[in-house]
Amino acid sequence: MKNALLIFIKNPVKGKVKTRLAQSIGDDRALEIYQQLLKHTHQVASKVDAARFVFYSDEIDHLDYWENEKFSKYLQHGNDLGEKMRNAFNLVFQSGFQSAVIVGSDCLEINEKIIHDAFNSLMNNDVCIGPAKDGGYYLLGMKKLHAELFSPRTWSQPNVFNEATKNITDLNLTYFVLPELNDIDTMDDLPLSTHNSQLSISLRYKKHVFICTNQREKGNKHCCGETSGMELVQLFKKSLKDNGLNKIMRAQRTGCLDACDYGPSVVVYPEGIFYGGVKPEDVEQIVQDHLINNKPVERLITKFEKGENGNDRTI
Repeated sequence: MKNALLIFIKNPVKGKVKTRLAQSIGDDRALEIYQQLLKHTHQVASKVDAARFVFYSDEIDHLDYWENEKFSKYLQHGNDLGEKMRNAFNLVFQSGFQSAVIVGSDCLEINEKIIHDAFNSLMNNDVCIGPAKDGGYYLLGMKKLHAELFSPRTWSQPNVFNEATKNITDLNLTYFVLPELNDIDTMDDLPLSTHNSQLSISLRYKKHVFICTNQREKGNKHCCGETSGMELVQLFKKSLKDNGLNKIMRAQRTGCLDACDYGPSVVVYPEGIFYGGVKPEDVEQIVQDHLINNKPVERLITKFEKGENGNDRTI
């Protein structure tokens, strides 16, 4: 088999995974979410026609759900993420593989088609890369080791993808860019991914209200934060407190919910119901009807256009 799929994972240990997310929802919930991310990555990888390699952060687990007969197991070796990825690529290329693609375990939006497209793109390109919405990348593929792409850098910064493509260009390599997807690293990432997935989240709050307050530079398309985003945040917080709900429900600002045409946008979890065109005078009705009495406000529910999978984004 000429293709190798490399999967980087962290051993699922409470307090050591999704630490930025844990700052908002606690270590237990963060671990729960990471376990679901691992299971999703496993399901996707199992459908890919390639030799599969799992690289563990701390120790190899031969009894987990990464089946030993389907996945070759190794430890990650190196001083930083770049060196660890370089060593993983080097291992499979030295073993005779002609193409290799590496993914992490943070992306619920990745699927086997995207990985197959990555391998196919390498038939006509030196490198392929999948940009993440936070400025990093969720996938990298190549036909031979290009060690320069793993030079020391701060891997959690929002310019990682841009630096990578600049390095690729400087090396006179051709490259293919895959669709932009969302990684889950912080609380703000959850709304972006959960409306397209089956992620079930047991948050510390009974209900969680996210209000888009995103703002772009003038001249770009309309943003929720330009109208009443922050005002809505304060009104929801005040109403929850006034109704004695602030210990079991939470309202907070979030980044772009990818629903700019329907804004100002609000999403309520765990139901995953999106509200659009929300005005300050609508806040109390959402709190009373939806949050307290579990009756969504039908007139405000966003009706998204049908996606490629035939489903809209209201879940």
